[in-house]
Amino acid sequence: MSKIWKLGMSGILALGLSGILMLVAGCGGGGGGSTVTSGAVVKGPVTGAAVTDASGKAAITGSDGRFSITNATGGFTSHLGTYVPISDSTASRTAPDMATPAGSVNITPLTTIAALTPAANRAAVITQLNSLGVPFDSDLSTKTVANTNALAVSEAVGESMVVAGTDSNELITALSAAILDPSIPKPDTTSPTFTADLATFISNTALNSGVPALVANADAMNTAATAAATAAFALPLGPLPTFDTTPNAFSFTAQTGVALSTVITSNAISVTGINSPAPISITGGAYSINGGTYTSTAGTVTNGQSVTVQHTSSAINNTVTTTTLTIGGVSASFTSTTLTAAVNAAALYQSLCSVCHSLGTVDPIGGIGPNLSQTTAMPSHFPIPGVPGHQGITLSAVEIATLTVYFQAN
Repeated sequence: MSKIWKLGMSGILALGLSGILMLVAGCGGGGGGSTVTSGAVVKGPVTGAAVTDASGKAAITGSDGRFSITNATGGFTSHLGTYVPISDSTASRTAPDMATPAGSVNITPLTTIAALTPAANRAAVITQLNSLGVPFDSDLSTKTVANTNALAVSEAVGESMVVAGTDSNELITALSAAILDPSIPKPDTTSPTFTADLATFISNTALNSGVPALVANADAMNTAATAAATAAFALPLGPLPTFDTTPNAFSFTAQTGVALSTVITSNAISVTGINSPAPISITGGAYSINGGTYTSTAGTVTNGQSVTVQHTSSAINNTVTTTTLTIGGVSASFTSTTLTAAVNAAALYQSLCSVCHSLGTVDPIGGIGPNLSQTTAMPSHFPIPGVPGHQGITLSAVEIATLTVYFQAN
């Protein structure tokens, strides 16, 4: 069938998640050996959710939304955790509490509808959810051609649960009743207006629920459901977005000729390419986020924030100081090089050259070597700055240039 949720029944009871687990408990966990049950919590993969089975055994989901419990009993509930909305991969949100009935291991908004439906009506609701193309309790952490409709409905319902907040159970109960009510039109997955019809179905259910908070938030649910379903259809096939704390590469501009023993501040870099707080640390200096106080203590940074670094330049001329900033495993260094000491050409000539040479009228007597006045031989005698040249003497590039000018002037 092309339409979802076509069977009709009534009499939905509003039960909390823990109450549902008591009703559906009875599967799993028997025998003499240990059995490990693994599943996924998906409203987008949910990280850090507390998953509990009917007997109270618990686990925490990893970054991929997955969990494992040994000798699990009955269905499962998930509490809190965070996820990346498929409609905004740069954000993170707190997941709604969800559940799955006994016999199922994956936890999604669709399984929550089934779990919160009384046992007498659950099979009928599951039949309608299965008509979306895949079993209602499928792992929806990866988009496929087959599960696209189910993913769109699950995400739309899930975002509406987020809007409903503490009234999400009441919303799910109302949706279950609407699914089973033959007088209420159901969205048609083959219709070009399916996304809009789905959002309207959810918001109208909220309006007709009789729960004041749901009625007040019906428009917000329509908006959230539309965005989620639209994003689900637009999303490429493959894994759903998960938390990304590895930023795009960044760099600092090196500074040269800086004063000695002076606090030097880098250019600002913008943190991009992450969708959750990333660790930030520094060596050899301090950092500031968005113009705040400089610190050398490790912390976290979020997408779009700006960061500058500082250090104190060397007390020695022509010396490099390096500060390395690391964000989410990506590092960049900021360097400053102190100015070169001023060269006293006359003193340099007297200490290095006057014993062997003379220099125009400045030193007409000098040594027995050639008069250095107007000489152009400096580059040939000292071809590589910093490397011993003529007579084993080592000169810097600045000293070579300064002596050349001095000789030319005298």
